[in-house]
Amino acid sequence: MKTKKLVLIIVTVYAALLILSLFASIVIATISGTLFRGGLINALQSLPGAAFGLLFLIAPLGALAIWINSKIQRTRCVNCGTFRAYSVTESQRIGESEISTPQPIETRNARGEVTSTTVQYIPGTRIHYRDTYTCKSCGHSYDVDRSEDVAHI
Repeated sequence: MKTKKLVLIIVTVYAALLILSLFASIVIATISGTLFRGGLINALQSLPGAAFGLLFLIAPLGALAIWINSKIQRTRCVNCGTFRAYSVTESQRIGESEISTPQPIETRNARGEVTSTTVQYIPGTRIHYRDTYTCKSCGHSYDVDRSEDVAHI
């Protein structure tokens, strides 16, 4: 529920900034004399260009706010809402499989400079783990599966 409120606040702020940019473009058009030289019609015709330019300034800020929000929500406990409360309490090896891992091979000249790079596949093992994360505040836990590739040289 709190996430929906936060998204609603971000969207509202973004819309308010967009409306503010439209008003700013009207002010810029008025100050630059467009309103007085060509009348209201010419001022309104130049408005979309100014608003489009300001949109390029505001859109990255909105995207940055959404990205930061997603990073914050990932570190938040879903049970108690505490930020950055999870820690790995158990890591269990659940299996492994044979794979071929790519290894870059560099060819060097007499001066030691790299002249070419090729890829050679060598045998390896993919190890599967299950990590258990537990909240420090309330004790809520969840599991995450991960894999690690190990080359046999």
